[in-house]
Amino acid sequence: MGMTRPGVKRTVGKKKPQAALSYIRVSSRENRDRGGVVRQREAVSRFAVSNSHKIVGGISEVVSGSLPAGSRQGFKKLVAEATKRKIKTILVENARAVARSSHANEDLFEMAKKRGIEIIATDMPALYKHQPNPAEKFVRRIVFAHVELEKDMTVHRLWEGLAVARAEKEANYRRVKRTHGAAAAKRLLSSSSGRVKVNGRKSLLQKMSFDRGGIAKLKALRRRFDNGQITVRGCASELLKVLPWSKAAGGAPRPASLGPGQATRIMNNARVMFGY
Repeated sequence: MGMTRPGVKRTVGKKKPQAALSYIRVSSRENRDRGGVVRQREAVSRFAVSNSHKIVGGISEVVSGSLPAGSRQGFKKLVAEATKRKIKTILVENARAVARSSHANEDLFEMAKKRGIEIIATDMPALYKHQPNPAEKFVRRIVFAHVELEKDMTVHRLWEGLAVARAEKEANYRRVKRTHGAAAAKRLLSSSSGRVKVNGRKSLLQKMSFDRGGIAKLKALRRRFDNGQITVRGCASELLKVLPWSKAAGGAPRPASLGPGQATRIMNNARVMFGY
């Protein structure tokens, strides 16, 4: 009694690894190329090894974290896969990887929770706890709000930088006009507005080279957008035709479509860069 048979090893104390899926998200190709995907994958893998999880699949996608839950096709696909395979855990690096909007983060949490799937963040494993006490629920919402604030502050700094870049270009235009005449100044105005790097990151418009006609078309579309003469989706469709995709830095291909969020950001950047 209490003896094991010869040749049979006892495995007392060993915990069987729990199957899990990984979710990795970056908001742009630049973030992906700068190592965002690799960093997240390594963080998730280290956590899995240290906490008796075995990653058996997952999804890595390039998508804005500000999109509402209903538009997050990659995450929805991952939840459906977890449901089908009866996997109860999704591992993420942190709340930023899930979403950069507090509403989207909460909605994606609820989406997984309804399927009995727990999201585990490597930096705060109890953040997405299904049955939190009042204090834990409060902390979760504060973290989600902080993640959104970080994103909003980044966008705000970008817009400030674009405004400075535009002011500098207008000052250069006036200087060239005084010294070299209107023709030279117009050539300056028609040149690419995206050669000044703002806060370490360029917007899509900054990567493109516009001629005078392209600027005029974009400004006309911006006025229609501001006056409510075109919907956001209609604006997105028009941007695919108006923007000089072939002149984008690095040969950025023309996408099949633009989302409402992308169209709105482009219109806001157009106002800062080119005015009305």
